[in-house]
Amino acid sequence: MKKMFTRFMPSMLMVVLMGSSMMAQQRNLMTVTAPATIAGEYDVLSSAFGDQGDTEISGTLLLVDDADATTGSVTDACQPIVNDLTGTIALIDRGTCAFVDKCRNAQTAGATAVLVCNDAPITDTDRGGLLAMADSDPPATDITIACLFATLETCDLIRVELATGIDVTFSFFTSPCDPIDYPANAIFGTQPGEGDFDGGLNDWSIDSEFGLEWDALGVLDKGAYNTTRPFMETPSVCNGAVVCDSDFLDNGGVAGAFGTGDCPSDAGASLFCDSRLMSPVIDLSAFDTDGLVLVFSQAIRQFQSEYYVEISTDAGNTWGDTIQINQEFPTNSDHFLNNEQRIPLCGYDGESQFRFRFWIRGAYYYWGIDDVMILDSGFADGETIDNFFAVAPNFKTPVSQVEALPFLTSILNNGNSGLTNIELGIDIFNNTTATNEYSATRPYGDLAGCGREDNLLFTETYTPAPAAVTGTDVVEYTGSYTLTADNDTDGVNDTRNYNFYYTENTFAKVRTEAEVGSEYLAAIAPTSGAEYFSLGSHYHVVNGAAYKAVSVRAGLGNTAEDMLSGFYIAHLYKWVDIDGNGEVGSDERALIAEGQQLIFSGTTEFRDMEIVLESTLNEPIVQLEDNTDYVIMMHTNPTVTGGEQWRILAGDVSDSPEYNYFEMGLAAADAGAPRYGSFFGTGAASDDIETR
Repeated sequence: MKKMFTRFMPSMLMVVLMGSSMMAQQRNLMTVTAPATIAGEYDVLSSAFGDQGDTEISGTLLLVDDADATTGSVTDACQPIVNDLTGTIALIDRGTCAFVDKCRNAQTAGATAVLVCNDAPITDTDRGGLLAMADSDPPATDITIACLFATLETCDLIRVELATGIDVTFSFFTSPCDPIDYPANAIFGTQPGEGDFDGGLNDWSIDSEFGLEWDALGVLDKGAYNTTRPFMETPSVCNGAVVCDSDFLDNGGVAGAFGTGDCPSDAGASLFCDSRLMSPVIDLSAFDTDGLVLVFSQAIRQFQSEYYVEISTDAGNTWGDTIQINQEFPTNSDHFLNNEQRIPLCGYDGESQFRFRFWIRGAYYYWGIDDVMILDSGFADGETIDNFFAVAPNFKTPVSQVEALPFLTSILNNGNSGLTNIELGIDIFNNTTATNEYSATRPYGDLAGCGREDNLLFTETYTPAPAAVTGTDVVEYTGSYTLTADNDTDGVNDTRNYNFYYTENTFAKVRTEAEVGSEYLAAIAPTSGAEYFSLGSHYHVVNGAAYKAVSVRAGLGNTAEDMLSGFYIAHLYKWVDIDGNGEVGSDERALIAEGQQLIFSGTTEFRDMEIVLESTLNEPIVQLEDNTDYVIMMHTNPTVTGGEQWRILAGDVSDSPEYNYFEMGLAAADAGAPRYGSFFGTGAASDDIETR
């Protein structure tokens, strides 16, 4: 019986080539003939406007002067050029104005060609490297000279020798397609047009007017925010590829014009630009093998898009298996211009009406697909799943409140063949003393191809024994889950680590931004637009006699320019989960301490505030009790509504698995000691805090 299910899994066996932004189909060359100190060949890149011919251009470089340093530099050609460029090649620095304006000003001053210098190093993945300078809208047909672009590194060499005169020649050529090395076990995609999109879609089809489309050059540079990495670099991109420029589809190529394009997207509002690319029907009836693998090359930069492969066994009449891919690419990822993905296809050997389709839910920046193949290849690849394992109950815990750590993890077989004799391990390493304090294993057995098993518990817990600390010192630990198996082919994804600290007197669920060195916390607010809401964390106190609640640190993601007025209120509750549902009901909590911070427009620091707690029980100190649960909640209480929504700072568990306390909660509940991460509630007014 074939498994028909919805499967969410990361792609495996990823082979990554971090591409430069030089386009594969037209690598242009600048040959420096004099002076001898820098003579040689340098990569440059043609613009999308101006002379597109293949005739060589020779001349002497001359640095421009526009005599205006008030809106940039005198060498950015953003204003009319004052020096005579007749018969020379204008050397121009990148700046704030459009590339067409620079080249038009140089042409007016008599230049025969233009070389624009980047202002960021190649290591800058957003701005550095080579760039295909974009045309204007409408196209700049009045520019007839050749306009080229060079890296900062190339131009730094040029500037040293400018005074002696630099003679260059630009040559233009179109590189042939790189040969594709088709594996001997490829059963689809080896014929021209079958999977390389040679000359068009051929027998493939696309279901939407806006989204994925065939492009002769694999161009991805039409949007406002991805012009620095504009072209795919897959092996056969010169004969065409399928691309989705989600950036352009949302903004029409205009910076800041969000939602104005042909297919707007806003993942925060659950708005995506959906598009699917469907394969022809493929006959797999002759193949009864160890397993099949879908292989393709892609270009990708991720923001908040979602990517899937869907499977049909009745020629596309119905679709069963849905495989989520590309989850390894984080928000605002680097640019990957030639990235190979391998997706196992389990249970489809022998199907005669097999069909698959790529599905993108576009929300910036781009996706390109090329060189699609199906291989007859069996393998097993075990993985401990990222973000699906139990961490410590807190990121920071006072040494006086040490408690047992529960353990739980989840595993996946990324391969299409069974994974055999699996063992799961947990190690607790004291980084401060450089000692491994605890190790345990849990036998699992075998896991079928494409199989997954969630929430595998370890039978034992472990209570660390950190040394005493004072002040801001910490004892740092690392927990490490590992998977081993007899036939695991890839060890890269077998281990998942998480860190946690023991402190003198601080409970915390996340690191402070000062410790990280950046404003990394996410600003949280209800999508409903509610202005009165609450967000806070759970802490279990083991030894109440050794701990007094003094203050709470919390932040808002607002800026000083936001029109805010009101109070940021901290409440500390003693909590008894009477009904056991994990919710902090109004009849299950007792307020024992409170504090507040006045918030008003112009406040310079919202992100890190310390709020002193005072007892609500007329006690001089806030003394806690042994083996008791407490919840510290932050409540927004604006006195002026209808303005900027308040946004509470919190850790983003999708970016930081060690702050994901969900699986820890499952493991702790199984161990008979329920623990939680955070709680959230909304209200309608300032006086309903105690009923949320």
